Amino acid sequence: MQIGCDGVVGISAIMGGGATINTAIAQTSGTAYRVDAAIIQQVFDNSPNFRRTILKYMQALMQESAQRIVCYRHHSVLQQLCRTLLMAANRLRSEKVSLTHEQLALAIGCRREAISVAAGKIQAAGLIDYAYGRITIRDRAGLEACCCECYEVIRRAFSDFLPSGSGLLEADNLQGGGNDG
Repeated sequence: MQIGCDGVVGISAIMGGGATINTAIAQTSGTAYRVDAAIIQQVFDNSPNFRRTILKYMQALMQESAQRIVCYRHHSVLQQLCRTLLMAANRLRSEKVSLTHEQLALAIGCRREAISVAAGKIQAAGLIDYAYGRITIRDRAGLEACCCECYEVIRRAFSDFLPSGSGLLEADNLQGGGNDG
């Protein structure tokens, strides 16, 4: 899972799962906050609004997991790469993404060479600029057109958690924003 400004790591701790066996790896620079799980548990137990937000976030995570399984099975590496780049840009709130082919291959679940081929195609089409570990989205609309419908499904699932007004969710801003579901 990719997590950016929209998310939380270690959410199972407040759901009664205690410590997890998962490892979180920072793939890009940025700001993160660390809060003791006991404090989060107390707020979760005592704040209906916070609890509702966390549960809605968990629903979005489950929807993303299910959608990514479908995506892995039915869509090309190129489509998955476009989806992954767009989601990373949304979560970083930047059209510049610092990810290597190896990191992208791990995120998509394919060989690094397949990422190199797909990245070469979308760079040749003028949709991105790519230099080792640095990707700049040059044509967001073109990249969206190349990816599968999974991007839109996942983007909408997280629309309440991604910042509006960043220019990245312009279609939502024009339509009043928010999740219709």
